[in-house]
Amino acid sequence: MSISTLRLTKSVVEALPHPESGQTDYRDSELQSLLLRVGARSKTYSIRKWDGVIGKPVRVKLGKHPEITPEVARQRAMKLLAIEGGLAHAAGAGELDTIQALAKEFLAKHCKPKLKPVPLLNYTWVIDNHIIPKFGKMKVREVSRGHIRSYFETYSEKAASQANKFLVVFSSMMTFALKRDLIDFNPVHGIDKNPTKKRRRVLSDADLRIVCAAFDAQTPLLKHAYWLLLLLAQRRTETCLAEWSEFDLERELWVIPETRTKNGIPQTVPLPPLAKRHLVHLHDLTGHHSHCFWNDKVRRGQREPGPNLPNYLTLHLRRMRKRAPLSDIEHFTVHDLRRTAATNISALLESQEATRRVLNHIDTKSATAHYDLHTYDTIKRKALTAWEERLTRVLRGDEVEELDLESHAVDVEDDD
Repeated sequence: MSISTLRLTKSVVEALPHPESGQTDYRDSELQSLLLRVGARSKTYSIRKWDGVIGKPVRVKLGKHPEITPEVARQRAMKLLAIEGGLAHAAGAGELDTIQALAKEFLAKHCKPKLKPVPLLNYTWVIDNHIIPKFGKMKVREVSRGHIRSYFETYSEKAASQANKFLVVFSSMMTFALKRDLIDFNPVHGIDKNPTKKRRRVLSDADLRIVCAAFDAQTPLLKHAYWLLLLLAQRRTETCLAEWSEFDLERELWVIPETRTKNGIPQTVPLPPLAKRHLVHLHDLTGHHSHCFWNDKVRRGQREPGPNLPNYLTLHLRRMRKRAPLSDIEHFTVHDLRRTAATNISALLESQEATRRVLNHIDTKSATAHYDLHTYDTIKRKALTAWEERLTRVLRGDEVEELDLESHAVDVEDDD
């Protein structure tokens, strides 16, 4: 519901008409947290503030007109909000009046202290690439549900799952604003996310020949990134943000620390021969940097030179799919590379345990997760080596055993 903003004075309040039915709210332009509710028989001053106990905003009545004047109501409101610690925000929140200023505060005060590195990266990317470019100059209170829904629906036509992430981040940011009395309600509430579908796409042997040839034609950083995603079956973010300090090429082992895994459990990844060769070539290119996929160019979504962001890989593959030869095969995503590797491993070894360990799909709530700290490197090395050897034979054109991939298709959660 839209609320009119007026400078509430005695004459203005007295001139406001009583509605025949229902109630009409007005906001004070001088003190934005001060509201006047005009009913059929009364005019009542109030404020809305966040109640941390019940977890939602509540209305606190200050008095009725003409028993108190707008000036008295304003003084009571400021006193109450000062007691609650919200005076700076009640006084108009001038430093946070635009979405761009709010986003900066949201990242600094909420995201960085509370989010793990991967969610923080995703939140920052959505804010820098969608929220600020589209809404940054708008006043926080001017952003309506209609504004957000219109952008969300347009974005959904291109990438439904990414649009859902945009909605989640925007909603979290507006809840942050609500708790600071910058707005009276979250305009994202009431917008339904796109329904999600479980993907089952697994690349066939014929697909793999076309896809791997296309990967080889890309720039070195992209080529090695795609190959390592396919060979090692690790998550997109874990791969793109890998650091050289995590690798022991002599022992042929990659250790992803708990701070970078989705479930907070460190992951060891044995390196079969072909994966190691890609890493050796990659080290020749970026070994003098901290991150494996370091790029000195500032790409979209980046504020300064650094590792290629995971979303850049997704956008690049989307462009590749629009051209031959990838346009000639069934649609697939970066995440389907992980599913393809997992499904082949499951079919080759007939072992769900091997597949779970390679994917780091560990139930952190189970009792055994707290006691079983074994890394299972032997079974993971066997699984990844078997998959690499089969893929190599497929690409050479050797005769290989036909696998029943459909019955072994692995449900792999969205990686980020």
